[in-house]
Amino acid sequence: MDFAISLFMNAITEVYFRHRSTVLLLLVAPLVAAALWALPLQPIWVGVGAALAMSGAALRLASMRCIGRGARVHRADVRGALVTWGPYGVSRNPLYVAAALILTGLALVSGWGPWGLLVFPCALLVYTPVVLHEEVAIEAAVGAEFIDYRGSVSRWLGLPGGGAGPSERVAWGEVLKREKFLVPGVVLAAIGIYLIRADLVPIRALLAKVATPLHLHPAVLGLIVLALGAAVNSFQVHRKRLRRAERDRRRELEGAGEGGEPQPADDGEAASPLASSPDAAGSV
Repeated sequence: MDFAISLFMNAITEVYFRHRSTVLLLLVAPLVAAALWALPLQPIWVGVGAALAMSGAALRLASMRCIGRGARVHRADVRGALVTWGPYGVSRNPLYVAAALILTGLALVSGWGPWGLLVFPCALLVYTPVVLHEEVAIEAAVGAEFIDYRGSVSRWLGLPGGGAGPSERVAWGEVLKREKFLVPGVVLAAIGIYLIRADLVPIRALLAKVATPLHLHPAVLGLIVLALGAAVNSFQVHRKRLRRAERDRRRELEGAGEGGEPQPADDGEAASPLASSPDAAGSV
């Protein structure tokens, strides 16, 4: 019975993992609603939010410098050495912590005031199923080494407990090249939210022209548009998965037809060259 429950839960978390980009869109929804609701501007919280968002971006860059290419794969799987140094010495999932910080900062900029701080624990809670799926895959791949690491380093935030790690890091030039849209994206998002709230760009007015005849608030219309975008994103994720599965099947048949052992297809879904904490298997 326990085994059946475990299989069921793993199947659920696997689906959740595959659609984690849709999860991010849904996490953005409250920010969109607040920005469009014409809440009063609070300069202090806008400043705090901008600082938190940039702190999250800095944490992501520092984490990427340790993990390298391991941050962006399609399957929860790992290959190589376990990364336990740098930000991974105080959190097993610094990339998800960075995302939560960015979301929290943007929530404060969008007008949540002190309530925006609640976005941080809520975002970590929403990401937990993704992390649980990744932990199962990493423990299966690494074994006792990951169990020891899990026992010494907190899932989210804690005291330093990781290893010293190698002296080498991914070059900053490579990190910034891979993450070239991160800092500009965070800055533009914060500025865009502020401009919308200050009515310096007519987004709210444009939405109102469509929403008013439908007896909707512009914020509600914005949420509907975002929900449709999330649905389209999930559909695209599903289609890509089907295409990858079909390519894998064809390659296996071709390998078997040539008399050799079928080889797993390397279609960009390969596991991380650095097996790190759970978010080595993919983050937002």
